[in-house]
Amino acid sequence: NLDKVIKLLSKKYILGIVTSRSHNPLIVIPQLSNFKNYFKICISYEDTTIHKPHPEPLLLAAERLNLSPEECVYVGDAEKDCMAAHAAEMKCVIYSKKKVIDADANIQEFDKLSEIISKL
Repeated sequence: NLDKVIKLLSKKYILGIVTSRSHNPLIVIPQLSNFKNYFKICISYEDTTIHKPHPEPLLLAAERLNLSPEECVYVGDAEKDCMAAHAAEMKCVIYSKKKVIDADANIQEFDKLSEIISKL
């Protein structure tokens, strides 16, 4: 299911990852290594001096993708992700069982992601 959603999204959108993890998760997390061809960039902890909820990592991702922040939708799972996205002037989708009130959308099913993003 994750595979199907990532492939579908990559056909419609330019994908990137912004994470607070140290090092590129597409390389160090075996489950994600299958997806490295779908993501154009990965911003990890070492790439910026200021971290989420500050917008710097998200703005760096947009810059490296040659997109304006307004063209981006950030998908996260916590309130700090929503704070970072809105500070960067991006839309935010929260994928979690716990709702974030300020998010532009909250989802609990990953396969709804493409539909939600297309409405933002």
